[in-house]
Amino acid sequence: MELVPLADGFGVEVKGVSLLDVATDAQAYKAVREAFETHSLLVFRDQQIADDIQVAYSRAFGPLELTKAASLGENSFYSRLTNVGQQGEIVPPDHRQVLVAKANALWHTDSSFKKTPALASVLTARVLPGAGGETEYTSTRLAWERLPADMQERLKNSVATHSYANSRDQIHPDLANAEERKALPPVRWRLNWRNPANDRRALYVASHAYAIDGMDDRDARQLLSQLLDEDSAGVRLQPQMASGRCGDVGQPRHAPPRPPVGLHARALDGAHDDLGHRRRRARRSHAARRSLDNLRDTGGPAQGPRRQFERAAIPRRRGAAGSAGPRPWRGRGPRRGAC
Repeated sequence: MELVPLADGFGVEVKGVSLLDVATDAQAYKAVREAFETHSLLVFRDQQIADDIQVAYSRAFGPLELTKAASLGENSFYSRLTNVGQQGEIVPPDHRQVLVAKANALWHTDSSFKKTPALASVLTARVLPGAGGETEYTSTRLAWERLPADMQERLKNSVATHSYANSRDQIHPDLANAEERKALPPVRWRLNWRNPANDRRALYVASHAYAIDGMDDRDARQLLSQLLDEDSAGVRLQPQMASGRCGDVGQPRHAPPRPPVGLHARALDGAHDDLGHRRRRARRSHAARRSLDNLRDTGGPAQGPRRQFERAAIPRRRGAAGSAGPRPWRGRGPRRGAC
């Protein structure tokens, strides 16, 4: 197996091993898992891709999440990410699938809004435009290591509240429907996680986070915004999965300890697509954390009236043209995410 560095400090392309090898061979899995823990983001290119292969590969890293309610792929092991409608047409800008893609373009860590967060995500490219549409990653592990010692100490035991509705309300007040709000109540997680495999820590922040225990809401939002800025101020990695080749896979590790095909963990990710003109299809699956992944003593369901998420309390960010939406991406770029 060969590992080709993609950026300074995190991210590698894996050569000489396939997804199927990892799913069926213990030694291949061991080598890839070690690379995952060390580099946070794995990219596999030109893979033989099918839904069952993606599920088998993902399951090697942990129990699979079921896709949440009101999503394409609901109650299956993968979510379908696309701007293509049922008749093969590109859906209009106000379509729910486009709004969901815009919400995914906010810097985020997958599944931080769930009672059991993700260890890793696996993103496979199925239909891609000739240019654009990349997913972008940044390392929350490196972001933690850049923080001054006094800030690390301040955050070491701090706990933030995450809600799926918080990130969706930044795009449109009705994007998270009543079913999703009921199924995904706010949860609390520490603002940093320790990886038991190597004892390195990572920030655990996302567009889903909106409050910090013991802090005024305005001060908490300001600090969370600063931490997201710190995350995205580091190396931003675009594995160029939108080069026109299907079968590319990315896997990042998510700040509760591990990385994604692309396999990623300890990373934030996001995207910036020309959704109105080019077709794009991808599949994403998540391996959930277990107790051995340092899940214990990290938080839990939000408690008390202060943690009841009120949609009206979440300000909507302004887009570059003054319309409601995510903060403008300075420069040309892709989906944003973190490992």
